[in-house]
Amino acid sequence: MFQIEDIAQMVQAYMGETIYLPIFLCCLLFCYCTGKETSRKRMLLSALLSIVLVFNNFSMRMIGKVTDIITYYRFLWAVPILFIIAYTVTKSIYGHKKPLDKAVAIGFALLLFLGWGSSFLTESCRWFPENKYNLPSETIAICDMIAQDKSTERPVVAFDMGTQLSARLYDPSLVWAIRRTAYTQHNDTEGYGSAGKYRPDKILIHAVNYGMQGEPKRLSHALSKKKVDYLVTFTSYGMDAYLEGLGYPLLGRCGEKSVYAKALPE
Repeated sequence: MFQIEDIAQMVQAYMGETIYLPIFLCCLLFCYCTGKETSRKRMLLSALLSIVLVFNNFSMRMIGKVTDIITYYRFLWAVPILFIIAYTVTKSIYGHKKPLDKAVAIGFALLLFLGWGSSFLTESCRWFPENKYNLPSETIAICDMIAQDKSTERPVVAFDMGTQLSARLYDPSLVWAIRRTAYTQHNDTEGYGSAGKYRPDKILIHAVNYGMQGEPKRLSHALSKKKVDYLVTFTSYGMDAYLEGLGYPLLGRCGEKSVYAKALPE
């Protein structure tokens, strides 16, 4: 039941190869050894409850039924990992009274952080946002284009996977034509036999995420069933003529993406 390897893989899938978990466990051990008896009891009780209620495969499966297993990392990072690490480092530094001892402790902490491949102090992890929204400029341009063209308050948009999440953050009025669960479970080029209730979603995934060029009747049916107003896909797929034949002429281009709008009846 308690397979920590699966949970560690889930964290790595989100954070990449990281040493945060081992360091976090070391910090917990440090706090336990140096803390008072009451603090030790609370920490031990919290650890046991976490193992029983959260960090096990049964909980992962149950959470997966409510949302999807990919989001399980949120429960893990709900534990104040960074705060515990920061507290431990701070305590180790201010626990020394001599300036030289403090300088050595600070130097050791910096070397520790700089030695991590995924540390926020390494050069590869330092970056500045493109704009005040901290979203790709391409996504913002796409959303603005749709906002200027839309004829309904909440248009339904079939986004490629990379644009979908960031677009919703910028403009919550946009409705996803492709459900998140469909993207997490059926984002591939295989057939539709195993898609079940996500069959229309998977057809749209084939179109916007992989550049579908055949099966126009199948795609037309999915567009109608999902009541799609706009499609966003990669320009390199060359779908202008194909989608125009289905009643979705080109609206415009933003960076590497093309936006197609449903033709209004004359």
